[in-house]
Order: sequence, then C-alpha cells, then structure tokens
Amino acid sequence: MPNAGEHHRHGTCYPLLQLQSHHIDCVICPGIGRRAIMFFNQQDIKVFPANDDKVKQLIDSLKNQTLRELPSDHACRGHGGRMNCGANRG
Repeated sequence: MPNAGEHHRHGTCYPLLQLQSHHIDCVICPGIGRRAIMFFNQQDIKVFPANDDKVKQLIDSLKNQTLRELPSDHACRGHGGRMNCGANRG
C-alpha cells in the first residue's frame, strides 16, 4: 500500500484515514508519534516497533508473540532522522 502521508509536516499525518478501509489489528513501523499511537490504540490497533530490517523476521516475531507493543511514551518526538525512535527503548 503506498504511503500517501510519507512527506508531511510534523503533526499533520493521519494514518487512520489512509488505513480505514483495511481490516487491520496492528501496525509495525520504524517511527511513530505519540498522538498516532494513541489514535491507533483508540481503534483497538496495536503498534509495534520495526526493530529489524527484515520484514519476514518482524512478522515471525509478531506471530511468535516476541514483538513487544510500543507504548505511547516511547514515541518519536518529531522528525529528525531518528527512524527507530521507540524501537530501542525499554
């Protein structure tokens, strides 16, 4: 699925609008803001950090329940090149 919000100003990305027609229960991403995590969680969508470059390993970790959910206090704090904002915390 193309990422229509890939290039945006801080605070102007609304991922739920892009994903609303898909039936998802989780997202895996390398960086996400606190507000986006809260929006996903309000829709019962879990957020997981992409702490590996290999999609297959991430999906295997999700299936094996070894990928830990990303809490909102581990979110990115703006766009500054720290792609793995929450992945390496806690």
